[in-house]
Amino acid sequence: MRGGMATVKYIVYGIIALLLLFIVLAGTGYTKAYMDTKSIINHGIQTVEKLSYNGLDQLQDDLEYLQSEKDDMTLFSGYSKIKDIANQTKEKEGELNKKYKSKVEKSRELLELNLEAYQIELIDTENITIQNREELENYINYFTESFVEIDLNLNDYNDLLKELEQKNAILTTQVDTTQKKILFESLIEMEAEAEELAIFFEKRGMEGQQEDMNQFLSKAKDIRVLQKYQKKNYKEIVSVLEEHVYPILNKSREEQQKTYDKEIAQREVWIEQEAKKWIGKLPPKAPKEGIWKQIYINIWSQKMYLYEDEQLIFSTYITSGKLSTPTVRGSFSIYQKTPGRYLSGDGYRLWVDYWMPFYGGYGIHDSCNSVDCWRSKFGGDDYKWGGSHGCINTPHSAVEFVYKWADIGTLVYVD
Repeated sequence: MRGGMATVKYIVYGIIALLLLFIVLAGTGYTKAYMDTKSIINHGIQTVEKLSYNGLDQLQDDLEYLQSEKDDMTLFSGYSKIKDIANQTKEKEGELNKKYKSKVEKSRELLELNLEAYQIELIDTENITIQNREELENYINYFTESFVEIDLNLNDYNDLLKELEQKNAILTTQVDTTQKKILFESLIEMEAEAEELAIFFEKRGMEGQQEDMNQFLSKAKDIRVLQKYQKKNYKEIVSVLEEHVYPILNKSREEQQKTYDKEIAQREVWIEQEAKKWIGKLPPKAPKEGIWKQIYINIWSQKMYLYEDEQLIFSTYITSGKLSTPTVRGSFSIYQKTPGRYLSGDGYRLWVDYWMPFYGGYGIHDSCNSVDCWRSKFGGDDYKWGGSHGCINTPHSAVEFVYKWADIGTLVYVD
């Protein structure tokens, strides 16, 4: 009897031992499953934290939620729940992986499109080539070929995305810098044009238009020099120019063209009037070719001729210097225009209404006005003994015409 009881006792002990062993082994497996799950979720969170792309906020929120769920779990909360969290984490990582791969592909396409678009834009502008263009093209080709052949992990995709975005940023900055350089060079050319326009308007007494050009020059220089514009990109600067600067220059160009049209129409009238003086005779040609305005003074004929675009528009008799004080001969230009002053010399002080010196004290002026009148007849040979001290004495109505027509710098050729 006692022997039978002992046997039962040992059997019970054995069963208990087996149960304990099973519990220990199950617990160990359960613990390992829990730790593996925790590792999976932690990996998902760490992966998101390392990524640079900020457009996946929802996925990041989902993973962080799973992290909080995991933190609330205990070893005995239920294996199925822990496993479910791990599976969800893997799904989210897989979804993140697909989106990153798509983002990388789009970034590569953007780099390719930008390279082509920027190159076309620069060639159309100044016929220049993007620096390292061949290197970028090779990079894109290599990337395209290798990208379809491999399946990268999330961190690799992230690194590629950073690299692509960096190359895109460098390309954009390089092209923007080049475009700004071209733009500023064109501004310098426009400033030179504006300076010429200012002179054009100044000669014609068009003060409003001259002030417009001064305003343009000030604004254009500010855009080229001031730091606040240097920090702007090309398109921002173009926007400022189109709104505040270009319209000023365009308006002045139109005003200049209108003025030219009026002057051309007036010139045709002068040419027609002058031609009537030369019926049956051949007028002298302009002494110089390619000169817009020039004055020709012929000592032998005692005449002065005005040419515009090499066409004779006006002529008048004059009296030059006598033989003892002859008029200087050669090519000169008017360097001053004075509306009224006294001319003084050895034994004389006389008033003139119009004074246009072209070489030292030699100049063109009137010799009979409301203050002084010492010569009223012009032309003929009497200049040889009764001429001027070297200046060109001109009828009052004629010198008034010359004064209004001539500019500072107009050629004067004396022969």
